[in-house]
Amino acid sequence: MALQGKKLINNPDDVVTEFIEGLVETYPGLQYLDGFPQTKVVLRADVERGTYDKVAVISGGGSGHEPAHAGFVGPGMLTAAVSGDVFASPPVDSILAAIRAVTGPMGCLLIVKNYTGDRLNFGLAAEQAKSEGYKMEMVIVGDDCALPPPRGIAGRRGLAGTILVHKVAGAAADAGSSLADVAAEAKHASEVVGTMGVALSVCTLPGQHGEPGVAVVDLQPVDVVVEHVLKQILSQETGYLPITRGSNAVLLINGLGATPIMELMIAARKAVPELQLEYGIAVDRVYTGTLMTSLDMAGLSITILKSDENILKRLDAPTKAPAWPVGSEGNRPPAKFPIPVPPSPSMKDDEIFSQPQELSKQGCILEAAIKASATEIINIKDSLNEWDSKVGDGDCGTTMYRGATAILEDMKNRYPMNDAAGTINEIGATIRRVMGGTSGILYDILCKAAYASLKQSTTVTANEWADALEASVAAVSKYGGASAGYRTMLDALIPASTVLKQRLKAGDDPVTAFIASSEAASAGAESTKQMQAKYPTAFLLPVTSPATRLRFRAHMAARGKKLINDPNDVVTQFIEGLVETYPGLQYLDGFPEIKVVLRSDVAVGTYDKVAVICGGGSGHEPAHGGFVGQGMLTAAVSGDVFTSPPVNSILAAIRAVTGPKGCLLVVTNYTGDRLNFGLAAEEAKSEGYKVEVSHVLCLLSINLDKKWRMYFYGYVQQHQMAIVGDDCALPQTQGIVGRRGLAGTILVNKVAGAAADAGLPLEEVAEQARHASELVGTVGVALSVCTLPGQETSNRLGSEQIELGLGIHGEPGAAVTELQPVDVVVTRVLKQIFSPETQYVPITRGDRVILLINGLGATPIMELMIATRKAVRELQLEYGIDTDRVYTGSFMTSLDMQGFSISIMKSHTTILQCLDASTKAPYWPAGADGDRQKTAKIAVPASPSCAMKSDKLILSYLCSFSVNWQMLQQSRELTKQGCILEASIEAGAKEIIRIKDSLNEWDSKVGDGDCGTTMYRGAVGILDDMKKCYPMNDAAETVNEIGATVRRVMGGTTGILYDILCKAAYASLKGIKTVEAKHWANALQASIGAISKYGGAHVGYRTMLDALIPASTILRERLEAGDDPLDAFVVSSEAAMTGAESTRHMQAQAGRSSYIAADKLASAPDPGAMAAAAWYRAAALSLKSMSCRSKP
Repeated sequence: MALQGKKLINNPDDVVTEFIEGLVETYPGLQYLDGFPQTKVVLRADVERGTYDKVAVISGGGSGHEPAHAGFVGPGMLTAAVSGDVFASPPVDSILAAIRAVTGPMGCLLIVKNYTGDRLNFGLAAEQAKSEGYKMEMVIVGDDCALPPPRGIAGRRGLAGTILVHKVAGAAADAGSSLADVAAEAKHASEVVGTMGVALSVCTLPGQHGEPGVAVVDLQPVDVVVEHVLKQILSQETGYLPITRGSNAVLLINGLGATPIMELMIAARKAVPELQLEYGIAVDRVYTGTLMTSLDMAGLSITILKSDENILKRLDAPTKAPAWPVGSEGNRPPAKFPIPVPPSPSMKDDEIFSQPQELSKQGCILEAAIKASATEIINIKDSLNEWDSKVGDGDCGTTMYRGATAILEDMKNRYPMNDAAGTINEIGATIRRVMGGTSGILYDILCKAAYASLKQSTTVTANEWADALEASVAAVSKYGGASAGYRTMLDALIPASTVLKQRLKAGDDPVTAFIASSEAASAGAESTKQMQAKYPTAFLLPVTSPATRLRFRAHMAARGKKLINDPNDVVTQFIEGLVETYPGLQYLDGFPEIKVVLRSDVAVGTYDKVAVICGGGSGHEPAHGGFVGQGMLTAAVSGDVFTSPPVNSILAAIRAVTGPKGCLLVVTNYTGDRLNFGLAAEEAKSEGYKVEVSHVLCLLSINLDKKWRMYFYGYVQQHQMAIVGDDCALPQTQGIVGRRGLAGTILVNKVAGAAADAGLPLEEVAEQARHASELVGTVGVALSVCTLPGQETSNRLGSEQIELGLGIHGEPGAAVTELQPVDVVVTRVLKQIFSPETQYVPITRGDRVILLINGLGATPIMELMIATRKAVRELQLEYGIDTDRVYTGSFMTSLDMQGFSISIMKSHTTILQCLDASTKAPYWPAGADGDRQKTAKIAVPASPSCAMKSDKLILSYLCSFSVNWQMLQQSRELTKQGCILEASIEAGAKEIIRIKDSLNEWDSKVGDGDCGTTMYRGAVGILDDMKKCYPMNDAAETVNEIGATVRRVMGGTTGILYDILCKAAYASLKGIKTVEAKHWANALQASIGAISKYGGAHVGYRTMLDALIPASTILRERLEAGDDPLDAFVVSSEAAMTGAESTRHMQAQAGRSSYIAADKLASAPDPGAMAAAAWYRAAALSLKSMSCRSKP
């Protein structure tokens, strides 16, 4: 067995209940029934039992698909959601409890995904509820388009299209429609929706449920994947969707759990034009996000819903369901917006230098040197990335490669090679335009300083080059803040400069001097291996032994699988997908250099409120583009992955959205962001814009004439920019860069955006943002390292390790420790945030706070909610701090990193008003506003006294039998029959416990991987209950109570089928005082008949019946032939095992295996059949053993 996947959980058995506790801590509008662990129901807090005056809409199913279904509970969508255990249908009792809790006079609609267990459990609950007087309707959703019809008895699976059906039904119910009308609208939507999924990995508890797919193919560009999926959904052969050319549709791109939002948006970008251009289908709405998952599976599903006026009305209707995507309603404007030109240009970026026809000797030398340097950078790109992945964010090679490639391109027709100063200046402009990030602006500084040193020289001498290098080193040190020994580029350039000047002063030949200085540069660079970084991201790597520092792993992991096309296009294609999804967003038409998302309702130069702009390197989606919208950001500027955006992009954003009230820049505290945003702010001010910046080292650009760019350097200390540095992972003395900007930036953005939307002046908006930034602290934890697009997967963390105090660019954290329960991790993170040594956050006992639990990209929402549950309690109990608001989700990520961060912000009235203020930013969490409830639990409703007795129901022997505890008290003295029955039950249960892992292993190949776990729960429950409540001397009642046990603790398809088996056996045995072998044979036959009737399976369908039917046949034959009953039972158990083994060669016709190809099914027997054969054989052998022991 492979190692278990790393997860942020405590006890695996408690993940569902702890998720629910975290969910209701986050959303004040939700509560849960106080019936854990058996009853797991989330419901609206504003709906009182029996009085709800609208149709209640309930859905549910196995857990592991979060946020479905509980995340869609809220006004305008679901009234309640019922959860089973992971990938196990909820039991009837839980569904009944939900119905009783929220159903009023208007009745209740159950929306059920088409899985056998869901149909049986919800169907039986509906029948029971009807007998109690409730009005009930049920709609089955089967939107799977992966398989051709027919496919066994199971039909099409219910997938992510169910979410759209929920919204249609919920909106219809909220509008006051009758039960019949709500059901009719839901049924119609379910008939015009189709879905197909694609997985890059299986979930750790391996379909929607981790079952193998229809086909395995090589990884292809996501555009090809999308084309294939759409072709399958719209296939004329299956005819699943009644949609043709000229129709309108709704598109849903759904992440399966561990897929970064960047990749989902890239898929959306392809799907929309593909539908329009290839199929002639107009796309009315696009929803992109993680809505129905499969734990930590990487992949996506695409859903197409045929739309009409009524469906659009229902989808656009307001809802407070937390997980329903905000901002997708309404018609979509043009996606692209022209780049505004500067009102009074301070420089001409588009001015081109014409290269002379004939190069001078100096020009030829300069050209050759530039070409050689750029070519060398291109050659070592992968090595630079590999080194950077060990000590930084892994993109140094890619960033330098962009600069080198652009230099080689621009030098063909742009650089005045005979003018050394002008050429160096233009190299700086090239780098500034294409590289971005810290490297880009520092090299721009280097070039501008060299230009200033060389500009008076017509023919540049070696000594003048040496002076230029010295000036460049000084400028980089001054404005970047680094010196020798700080583990930066200066550790190469300072020795080079020193040696060059020494050699030239000594009279060495210039060529020899340059070569000697280059060797000094290489030696200086190598020496950084022994340095502790004090600058940019690498400062987090602790100093270790030389062997550890110098050793690179011999074998790198394979490049990470990603749903992308060209790695160089991921950011622009993400933005295209983002604006396809959200009609309120546009982007500037300046790809690939300018990547700016902005509000579509803000006209250039006329915006009458303060514009709020944020941004940074990409790879942190949904930050920052996903937070653009009324009430939050006005624009977001993206650099390449993990690379600060260049000055030109930031300037374009400022020009596009800034009006008379001015502009606030909210900047995360990274060197590249501070420098690039700072310079852009100064440039914008020179153009007449009001721009707020604060305590930033800036480059200030002025235009001295029409041809040449002149730069001078100035230290600007004006209150003009809000810098956010909320990192609490490191001591305050660490390095020169200060605290990094992490997820707390999102809260600052919301405060600033709300203040601006309220009409406050620029100074007050800036002050509120700065104040918020001073009140927030963050620490992150990673279980895995992120993989940059196109680069190799890092194996820096071992299978049992986690990293504490990491940044959001993949750089190593402050410490590596062993994987621990998430409660322990949360405790450690909070201790770090509140550390008295750093005192980063001014919060003390008795204060109130905002809590933000942020996923880092590939962390299932279930795990984040479990962390939330612990954090709220820890704050209250250990620190005496109450939480005013809780936000849980993925807000600022690190590509596909698995992990989370915790942010704590000190709360007060103004902060709360800003956080609660309305916003149309798509990714700001809905439903978390408002005061939190004193208690999130409400009592489980009891069955009404007028309930019809179970023997009056049409499914009489399937209904639950309540335990009569007085009657079922275990007798002190067991009869012989009681002893035999007890031994058989115990043997069967212990055998199931023994083979738990084998059952799971078989099920992981042909199902969803949890058969052993489910059967194990039943076996443990039986062993526990038999000690206290089984009347062993009464065989019928004992079998009946076994059914009650498995129904209560197992859930899922297996639980209800075994309950059916037991109830049928009970009906056959009741009234018989002394049960003989023939009675057991009749009971087994009756049980098989009941399972076949209500489950739909027969022999040869690859189910438990392939074990039980042969056993029943042989048992009856042997008994009729007069065989000894004990021998008959043993022989029939052998037939059961033979039948179970024969399932390897069967094509499944029922259950989740029916969706799997025959060649994959041959790899394992049906685990349900093997389980049935195992307990049957163990029980039979125990009978034989007891008989042998009783003989003299």
